[in-house]
Amino acid sequence: MVNLALAANPNGSDQVQPKLLPLKQNGWYASWFDSNPSTSHPQGYDVFYQRLSSGGVQKFPQGGIMVADLTNSSTEDYGLGIDTAGNALIAFLDTREGITNQQVTAAKMAPYGNALWGRHGVQLTNDSNFHAAPKIVGTSDGYIVVAWTSNSDVVLQKLDSHGVAQWGSGVVFSQTGYDYLLADLHAADNGSVIVSWVSNQGFGSNSQLWTNKVSSSGSLLWGSGNVNIFNVGSLQFGNFPYFVYDGNGGAVFAWYTSIPTLQCFAQHIRSDGSAAFPQNGVAGSGNTINVRVSPAAAYSKATGEVFMFWTEEDSNQVLNGVYGQKFNSTGALE
Repeated sequence: MVNLALAANPNGSDQVQPKLLPLKQNGWYASWFDSNPSTSHPQGYDVFYQRLSSGGVQKFPQGGIMVADLTNSSTEDYGLGIDTAGNALIAFLDTREGITNQQVTAAKMAPYGNALWGRHGVQLTNDSNFHAAPKIVGTSDGYIVVAWTSNSDVVLQKLDSHGVAQWGSGVVFSQTGYDYLLADLHAADNGSVIVSWVSNQGFGSNSQLWTNKVSSSGSLLWGSGNVNIFNVGSLQFGNFPYFVYDGNGGAVFAWYTSIPTLQCFAQHIRSDGSAAFPQNGVAGSGNTINVRVSPAAAYSKATGEVFMFWTEEDSNQVLNGVYGQKFNSTGALE
């Protein structure tokens, strides 16, 4: 009846943005940022991780193991993944590289706590560009792919088990006059990955949702024009939707919008890049009086059904609860 404290430091530290990832051998990896003032850099959010057994037993000391001692005064999204050998993969913005702006770092951490790519990990960037929200995954062929936002582009890089880059200067998604901002990244079949991003023309403009699938060699499996998921209206400002891999080469997306006002939608993109649901997705509810935010999706590979849950609020956004919807394989509400 008592929750398990992963980092109950008594010194007033602040733990934020936890992530949890199941292990094939049973158990879990957990990661988070911690502003522990007892570290060598007392100011800043540091990266920590912990491994848990299936019964919740912590395999590392209470408080976890530090991945990176940083001086970040604030945090943003980061990546937690796992490779085929069971190692934890963590990608984050790094302040240790002696450059004024934050760079992208990837770390590979063993199940027993040691840093397999050294104390500083692998630095993916070394430039004056703006970097944001890196993600990392282990691919089915034993490699690692990291993605991040660089200025107005989305960049992907493949690493081998030693952290050596495999795709030269990377796979870059960009469009003149548009800002591309990374949303999510997942491993797919045959060593490929699926990546998604938000596209807009600057602050205040409508935001669209796009995706593509990148092969193990770095080619675009869903075409050079990419796959547009949502382009009628706009995503809510600051919404960078996560998606889930469908286990069959495709992905299921859920997002919420500012146009139409605060409504949730779902879409299933098949392994060939075609849409299983109508273009721009299907709304979780036809009741437009209430508002809906923060959806999450799940997929049944056996039936082709999509499940979406969200937070629903009255029109004044005072009363709220959790609602859900089921879609059949073509997007009809069930």
